[in-house]
Amino acid sequence: MSPNTLKIMLTGQANLEAVGNALKLAKLYRYMAKPWTPEDLKVTVLEAVHSYLQDRKLDEQNYRLQLLNEQLRQANIELERVVNEQAAIIAARTAELQTANKELMHLSVTDPLTELPNRRYFDAYLRQEWLAAIRDRQPLSLILADVDYFKAYNDHYGHHAGDLCLQQVAQVLQQAVQRPRDFVARYGGEEFVIVLPNTDLGEAELIGRQIQHTLQDCHIVHEHSQVSHCVTLSFGVACLIPLGVASPLELFNAADKALYDAKRQGRNCIVVNSINNSPTVPC
Repeated sequence: MSPNTLKIMLTGQANLEAVGNALKLAKLYRYMAKPWTPEDLKVTVLEAVHSYLQDRKLDEQNYRLQLLNEQLRQANIELERVVNEQAAIIAARTAELQTANKELMHLSVTDPLTELPNRRYFDAYLRQEWLAAIRDRQPLSLILADVDYFKAYNDHYGHHAGDLCLQQVAQVLQQAVQRPRDFVARYGGEEFVIVLPNTDLGEAELIGRQIQHTLQDCHIVHEHSQVSHCVTLSFGVACLIPLGVASPLELFNAADKALYDAKRQGRNCIVVNSINNSPTVPC
């Protein structure tokens, strides 16, 4: 009933076998053979009490240690739960931040009206393709396109109609470029730009003519245009194979000059500029 009780046996049998059986079967703390003295018995009992109290103290310490370990285990479970919750929150916030950053990056390089890349994106893309053209020794063409008499269109039809007109023109330009590296952007106002890697001057001019025909089929009425009853574009086309000593600005300036010549010579036409040669005007 009380297995932790310490037992001391007083015995008149002193043979080893009997003592061994008693120690083994009765789980004795001590045995004392007759004759014993009161002093020896007292000392033995005191030692037993001391040992018992030490065992009790050790059991209590073990019990408290078990409680502490259980509390620590529960605390670790709670900590792990909190850490997992925080990790999930951090992951969600990180995903939100990444999405917001992507959206911000998209807004920073996209024209909000036409959804085309903006001038900032165009500048970076032209530099990228310029370096690729140097590396591959391939021609790089650039087309600048300007909506003819757009101010008159805005003044007559209103700015909302003008915005719709620019969106339609942007769609026509976007549909005209089919290859993955071909690039269309809104340069500013009513002016657009097209980058055509690995494209010679004749091919770039052909793309300009295709855009002219597609836009004409859209029949965007422009009663105050001096060249047509519908919205038209003027084009400046330039092409070169970069040699590493020039810069993208040289290509852009050549296309810009060709566009200026197209406007000066009546608009609604294409002027091509091979940079080293004088512009031609295949209207």
